[in-house]
Amino acid sequence: MYKLSIGIALIFLITSCTLTEEAPPLTPTLILVVTPDPTPLGWISAEALMSGICFESAFDAAGRVFIFRNRVELETFYDLADNSRLCRRPVTRSAETFPDGRVIAGVWSRAIGCDARHEVIENRRDTLEVMIRLRLIVEGNCPYQLVEPFWIAIDQAQDLAIQLVVESS
Repeated sequence: MYKLSIGIALIFLITSCTLTEEAPPLTPTLILVVTPDPTPLGWISAEALMSGICFESAFDAAGRVFIFRNRVELETFYDLADNSRLCRRPVTRSAETFPDGRVIAGVWSRAIGCDARHEVIENRRDTLEVMIRLRLIVEGNCPYQLVEPFWIAIDQAQDLAIQLVVESS
């Protein structure tokens, strides 16, 4: 009888505990895909185009500047990465369409350290060319091999000479 009384008391206690206000309704979270506006420097990041390139392939290509003016050139680059057999899987390819006279320019830089980044030290655009000078800044004394990407999309640049130069700090 004692156990039955404790059980009834627990049931009464549990059922008497109710929320005094209603829980807010659940609303789905929307994820928007936004094309970024050009930076004050006149370009947008194009690093997502290279997200499917494995570390080994980027490491192998480091130091070379790449300029893509159309879809065929970008596809040829992806084919080269696949044919190098440096990546365990085929390269994930972007569907870039090169709107508005867009040009994709980029480079990977090698370093040894804890972290690395590119700093823009010159950005010049005129009617003939786009000139971008970068400084590779490496931080820390870690023994890690790093590959730092710098990939940009420059609109209305199909007819311009593109120069991308990386200096070490």
